[in-house]
Amino acid sequence: VPDPASVPGAPPPPDNAGLADLMAGVVRDYLRSPVGLVSLAVFLGFVGIAAVGPHVVSDDISTAYIRTPSYLFLTGAAAPIYVSVIAGLVALVVGTLVGMLAGMARPYLDAILAAVTQGVIALPAVAIVTLCIFAGRATLVDDFARYSLALRLGVLFAAPIAVLVCHGYSIERRRERVRSGVPVGRPLDKGALTGSAKAVLPWALMGLKYGTVMAMMTVFICDALGTSTWGSWGYGIHLAYNFNMMFTGGLDYVLPMFAGMSLLIASAYLGLDTLERVVRARQGRYAHTPELTREPLPGDDGAGTEG
Repeated sequence: VPDPASVPGAPPPPDNAGLADLMAGVVRDYLRSPVGLVSLAVFLGFVGIAAVGPHVVSDDISTAYIRTPSYLFLTGAAAPIYVSVIAGLVALVVGTLVGMLAGMARPYLDAILAAVTQGVIALPAVAIVTLCIFAGRATLVDDFARYSLALRLGVLFAAPIAVLVCHGYSIERRRERVRSGVPVGRPLDKGALTGSAKAVLPWALMGLKYGTVMAMMTVFICDALGTSTWGSWGYGIHLAYNFNMMFTGGLDYVLPMFAGMSLLIASAYLGLDTLERVVRARQGRYAHTPELTREPLPGDDGAGTEG
C-alpha cells in the first residue's frame, strides 16, 4: 500500500485541525486506496454471509457430525467475525485508556505493561483459551459461549495496544512540550493534552490489526482441534479429520473452509493496516515504521522519562 504521506503536494494538516476534519480526510484517503477498498469489500461480503447464511441454508439434518460442506461454509463466518469485532472493540477501548494512563505515569508502569505483553506473546491465545475453558467449565453459566470468549480475548489483547499507545502518547507529549515551550515538570495545558491524545490513534490501530487476526485464528484453531464448538469454519476441518477425509475425498470440507478463513483474515488485516497508514499520514506526526523508535528532541536527555 503506498504511503499517502509520500504523495507530492499533500502537506500534513495543521495541528489544530478538528477531529471531524481529520476523520473526513481519513475517509477520503482510505477510499482512494485500492487495497483498502478491496479489503473492505471482501470483509463486508463475509459479514453479509455471516448475517444471511444461517437463514438460507437448506441443511435440516439434526446430527451435527454429518453437516454438509455448504452448511458449514455459510454458517462458519459468523463466529470469527463476531468474536473478533467484540474483542477488537474491547481491546481498543481498554488498551487505549490504560496506555494513555501509563503514558502519563511513565516510566513507572512501563515494566508492568511490558511484562504482561511478553506473557501474551509467549503464551499463544489458543493455549490460554483452552486453559480458561477447562479451568472455568464448572462455573461458567454460558459454557464459554462466543460472548464470553470475545470479552476475554478483548482484555487479553488490550495489553499490546496499551504498550503501543503508552509509547506513542509519551512521544507526543514530549513533542507538545517542546512545541509549546513548557519546561519539564510543569503540566501541559488542555489543548496540548488533547492534541497528544489524538496522536495515539495510529498506535492503537497498529495493535488492533494484530489482535483482530489473533482473535479470528483462535476461534478457527480451537474449533479445528475440537477444543470448542463455536461453529466456525474450523469445525469443518475437525469433521474432516475425525472421519479420515482430510486427504481422501473430503476436500470440500477442507479447501472452502481454509479459503474462507484466509480471505477473512487477509481482508481484516489489510483493511486495518491501510487505515493505520492513512491516519498516521493524515496526522503528519511521524512516518509509519514497524520499529518503535523516536526522533531525538531538543532538550531530551535520552532517559525516556516524561515530566
